[in-house]
Amino acid sequence: MSETRKTILVVDDDKELVRAASEILREENFRVLEATDPETAVKIAAAYEVDLLLLDLHMPKLNGFEVLKLAREKQPDVKVIIISGYLEQHKSDLRKIQYDDFIRKPADPEVIFSSIRQLIGPEKPPAGCDPNAPFPSAKILIVDDEPDVGILLRDNMLEAKFGDFQIELAENGSDALDKAAVFEPDIVVVDIKMPHMWGDELIERMKAMPTPRPKGFFVLTAVSDEKLESRMRREGHIYVKKPFNQDILFEKIRAKCLELNLVKKPAQK
Repeated sequence: MSETRKTILVVDDDKELVRAASEILREENFRVLEATDPETAVKIAAAYEVDLLLLDLHMPKLNGFEVLKLAREKQPDVKVIIISGYLEQHKSDLRKIQYDDFIRKPADPEVIFSSIRQLIGPEKPPAGCDPNAPFPSAKILIVDDEPDVGILLRDNMLEAKFGDFQIELAENGSDALDKAAVFEPDIVVVDIKMPHMWGDELIERMKAMPTPRPKGFFVLTAVSDEKLESRMRREGHIYVKKPFNQDILFEKIRAKCLELNLVKKPAQK
C-alpha cells in the first residue's frame, strides 16, 4: 500500500441516500465512512482523518452546521460539500461558515463527482499486489468505547484486503480481557481513554495473561500526553494519534505482522 486512498465522510439521516452514495464512491476507489446521525459523524471525524465531508444540513439532534463546527475542531482543513434541499432557509447561516460547494437535492451524481474531483482530485486505481509478497495473517482485537469507531475500523480493514484477518471487537477493558482469553489475539488495537479502565492499564493486564498473550499493541488516542506517548513507545507499542489516516495505520499493522512472522502459510501441494 504505497499510496493512501482519499477518504470521504458521507453524513445524512437518509440511510438509503447514504448507502447509494457510498456504493458509487467506493466504485471510484474512494474510502468511504458513513454516518446516518450527526452524533456518529462527529465521533468519526474525531477518530479518522477525512479528506472531504459530504454533508446534509437538515438532521435531528445536531444540524449540519453543528456537525461541521465540531468536525473542524479536529480537522480544520477538511473540504466540505453541502448537499441540501433547503438553500433558501439556510442562506443567512451559510454566509457565516466555511464550505467549498453547495449542491441542491436531488443531486446529480456526476455533479457531485465533478465537485469532488475539483476539491480533492480524482481517486487513483489501487496498485496491484505482488502475489509473491508475504501476506499478513493474524487475529486482531479492536478495543474502543465508541462502537461505531471500532466497527468502521474493522470493516475498512477487511475491505482493504491487505491481510487474512480474524477481527473481534470490544467496547471496554473488562470485555476485552474476557474476549482475549477466548479469542487469543495476536495484535490488540486499543483506544487509550476509556471509562473504568484506560488502555495502558489494559495492556499491562494483557501482558500478564497466561500464554498465549498478544504479541503486539497499537495505541490509538486523542489524548495529548507526552509522558504517556514516551512510555508507550519505550515499551515497544505503536502509538497512533487521532484523527489518523487509515491506510497509514494499515501499513503499520502489515509491517508489524511481517516483523512478528504473522503471515499466511503457503498451501500444501
